[in-house]
Amino acid sequence: FLKIIRFHQISSFFNICMCNKCRAAKQYCDKASNKFINHFSLISILRFFIIMVMMFFISPNSILLAEKFKGMKRISENDFRPIQENRVKLGRLLFYDKILSGNLNISCGSCHHHSLHGTDGLSLGVGEGGSGIGLKRSSGKNNTRIKKRIPRNSPALFNLGAKEIRLMLYDGRITFGEEYGNGFNSPAEEWLHKGVGNLLAAQALLPMASEFEMAGNTGENEVAGAIYDRIDLGWPIIAKRVRVIPEYGRLFIAAFDDVTDPTQVNISHIANAISEFINFEWRSYDSPFDHYLNGEEEALNSEQKRGMELFFGKAQCAQCHQ
Repeated sequence: FLKIIRFHQISSFFNICMCNKCRAAKQYCDKASNKFINHFSLISILRFFIIMVMMFFISPNSILLAEKFKGMKRISENDFRPIQENRVKLGRLLFYDKILSGNLNISCGSCHHHSLHGTDGLSLGVGEGGSGIGLKRSSGKNNTRIKKRIPRNSPALFNLGAKEIRLMLYDGRITFGEEYGNGFNSPAEEWLHKGVGNLLAAQALLPMASEFEMAGNTGENEVAGAIYDRIDLGWPIIAKRVRVIPEYGRLFIAAFDDVTDPTQVNISHIANAISEFINFEWRSYDSPFDHYLNGEEEALNSEQKRGMELFFGKAQCAQCHQ
């Protein structure tokens, strides 16, 4: 029988034997299959077209920007360390008091000005020996000219009291850590005063012990002479200057539970009060950008959005300005 129909014609033989119902069923299945394949192909083409349109109208920077913003959220008051009003009041007075400098001629506020976002607006700060405020601050002339400019700008103070801040200064040289057994890794090393309550307070101590920031040149005053021997030896001198003023003594007693007499005031109390004021005074969590992060698209106009795209994208500003 196989010789008659030949082996290669077996499939045709079964097609001949297929009943009409089976043939109709097969045709229906083939038609449905083709329809499904055509439909699937149409979806794929549409999807590809949509992607191409998006790539044309949306820059790669925008895609990267969206990815960067995915984990970014608007901050609120809850993201900052809680404050104590008595310490804020005390810290405000200390921040603007030149008594903390070796030559009694410069305060924290001399280089961190409200109208300049908590900085001085200068590329290189003018510290001890300078005169004026902000952009008008001068290093002097001729024989009165200061010996050395500070080799960096005065950092801004906004949001430094936020809980997520883990390091300070442009090179990150102040961080939390136990390398020196006092809770902080800083230029003061093991000489950082005990009782410093937070990272911002640890940073506030350093300008007082810096020759060109607040302490003055060696031989000019006792603070400068003391820090020449060791970084922490000038701080007790400053603390004594402050606590012998009766009004300051009363404010410290009101602000700190461990101070019942002005003689107990030390430099850590001063640093903690200053950090409390900075934490309270320089906060920003209601800017248009904050509202934009909260989902309010209209908070930024088109030009601002283009600037934001550059800042976080091609211009790479955010690499240094987090």
